[in-house]
Amino acid sequence: MLKQKSKHEHAKAEVGFSQEADDPGWEKLAEEVGTALELEYQEALAHLADQKRFTLANPTEFQKEIQQLAKAAPADRRQKALADVVDQTNEPETKRKQRLGRLAAVKLGEKTPVPRQIEVILEKEPPRISKKMLDELFDGDAATKVKEMNGTAGGLKAAAPLAAAASKPFKLEIQLLEVKVHNKNDLIGKDEVYFGGYGILVDGKVKKVDPFKVGKLKQGQKKSFDPPKRVCEYDLNRVPSFPKHGGFNVMMAEHDFGHGHEKAVEKAVDKIRDYLTTALKKAATTAGIALGTLLGSPQFGAIIGNMLGKVFGFILKKIADWVKKLFGDDLLKAEFLKFQVKSTNLWNGAKHGPNHKNSIHGKGTHYEITWRWALAG
Repeated sequence: MLKQKSKHEHAKAEVGFSQEADDPGWEKLAEEVGTALELEYQEALAHLADQKRFTLANPTEFQKEIQQLAKAAPADRRQKALADVVDQTNEPETKRKQRLGRLAAVKLGEKTPVPRQIEVILEKEPPRISKKMLDELFDGDAATKVKEMNGTAGGLKAAAPLAAAASKPFKLEIQLLEVKVHNKNDLIGKDEVYFGGYGILVDGKVKKVDPFKVGKLKQGQKKSFDPPKRVCEYDLNRVPSFPKHGGFNVMMAEHDFGHGHEKAVEKAVDKIRDYLTTALKKAATTAGIALGTLLGSPQFGAIIGNMLGKVFGFILKKIADWVKKLFGDDLLKAEFLKFQVKSTNLWNGAKHGPNHKNSIHGKGTHYEITWRWALAG
C-alpha cells in the first residue's frame, strides 16, 4: 500500500514529503556527511586561493567539479568565496569543534588529503548508524532480514513470487499539477519560474531532471498543468523485494539555474553514496551482522538509496548555499518528496494517489506546488 503523510502525520506515515528524519540519528548522519563534503569543498577552493599553502595533488572528482564551478563564477564573487574559506582556517578551536563535530581534527593544507583524514577519523569513531536505525532500514530485525536476503531462513522461497511479479511493468511517477506564487522577488526581467530536481530511484541511483520553465508568474498568479506534468519516473521492478523506497528532491528558482552545478551534484552523490556504504558496513559489523552476498546486490543498492533519501535534501541545501556564494543566485529551499511502496496494490486499484501541496520558500519568496504520485505507463 502506498501512503502519504498528511500535515499531522509526519512521524508515523509510510510516505512523506517533509525533511523530518524517522530517527534523530539520521539527521546527525546527514550533518556529518554534509560536513565531510563541505571540508572537501573547502579544500578545493583553498587550493585555488593559495596553491603553495594548500596543496591538492590528487583532487577527487567532486573537488574537480567544485573548482570548475568556482572558475566559472564572476571574479569578485569567486575571490570573496576563496577568501572566506581561507579565513575560516583561522577560526578558534572551540568554534571549529562546534561547527565540525567529530571531524574537527581535519585540517586544510596538510600533506594528507582531506578525504583520507576523514576516513582515518571515522574508522576510529563508533558508527553513526544505531541498531534501531539498521532495523528501520531493513524494515524489521536487520540480522533476520539480511539472512533472508542472502538466501537463508526462507529467503530463496520468498524470492520466487517476487521474480514472477517483476515480469509485469510496475512503474511510478511524480506529477506536477500546479505552481502558485504567494510571494516573490519581482526583479525586472526575473519573473520566470523554473522547476527541476533529482529523483532517488529505488535501486539507489539518482536521476537528474533538467530545470524546465513553468512560466512568467507574478505574485498571486498560478500555472496549472492539464494533463499533469510528468516530472520523474521510477521503475519499481529494479529491486525485486519490498518495501521499495524512492523520492524526488524539488529544486526551484526564479531563473534558469544551470551554471554547471549539476555535475558537482552528481559527483557529490557518488561521494555521499561512498560515505553511506562505509557507515552501513561499519554499523553491521558492530552489530555482528554479516552482509555477505547482499553487498553489491540490487537490494543493497536499494538500502543505500533509502539512506540517500534520508540525507540528500539536507546536503543539497549546502550545495545550494555554495552556488549562491559563487553566483549570487538564491535557489529556493530544497524539498524532498518521498515514497515507500510495500505491495503492488496501490490506492485500491486507482491510477493515482491524492493531491498534495507543499510550500517552497526562499528569501522573500513563497511558492506552493500541487503534486501527486501516479502509476506510469
